[in-house]
Amino acid sequence: MQWCFNEHKDVPRDIRDFLENASGQPLEQLSIEDINSFLTGIDVFAFWRVYLIAVGFSLAYKKPFNFALGILSGLWLFGLIFFSALGAFFANMFA
Repeated sequence: MQWCFNEHKDVPRDIRDFLENASGQPLEQLSIEDINSFLTGIDVFAFWRVYLIAVGFSLAYKKPFNFALGILSGLWLFGLIFFSALGAFFANMFA
């Protein structure tokens, strides 16, 4: 499935290309520790925490709840991906 019509190499054409570009290494070389680092950040309490903070932000700043939830979910997902990639980078650097 191709979701990009651009012929540039930098733009991923499918999920395999996306994961290889995001990790910086071929998909077969991703270790279980790299995947585990990402998946440990996803749990029910993390979703609950984002939800409650979104409720608080929407009430405190008088913004729509969906707006606050979208912004906070995006920030949470960015932080999760960034810090798991940072951990994988430093783990591979000193191994």
